[in-house]
Amino acid sequence: MLGREFLTILTDGYYKTLESTNLLIKSNTVIFERLKSRNMFGPDQLALMQEMQRKLEESKVRLANSTVEGEAGNGLIRVTLSGDRKLKKLEINADLHNFDKDDLEDLISVALSKALEKADALNETEMAQSASQFLPKF
Repeated sequence: MLGREFLTILTDGYYKTLESTNLLIKSNTVIFERLKSRNMFGPDQLALMQEMQRKLEESKVRLANSTVEGEAGNGLIRVTLSGDRKLKKLEINADLHNFDKDDLEDLISVALSKALEKADALNETEMAQSASQFLPKF
């Protein structure tokens, strides 16, 4: 069933997503600095962009400090992730001898998937709240 390969793929996918996000932030910062040095924005636009950057960084900190949980098997397996999708805790609340390998792997993958869904929803909510402060109201 699912095992180390699944966790490796999941972890690799997470880190690739994280690397892409960090690369996007860095490239936006570089673009912002280049445009700023060319005086392409007036003082109001510069202040707005700086405020947006600050809010984005605040959102990242809030996500890193928040946690979500996913569980499977009526609490036999519990996974805790930070809001930025880093594994904080994996609890197995039963004797491992009571499970065969495939069942345990399935329970872990279900709990991890539930925690990731919650972390994704938390990320979307946080980013939407940050962005909504700068979008026009209709």
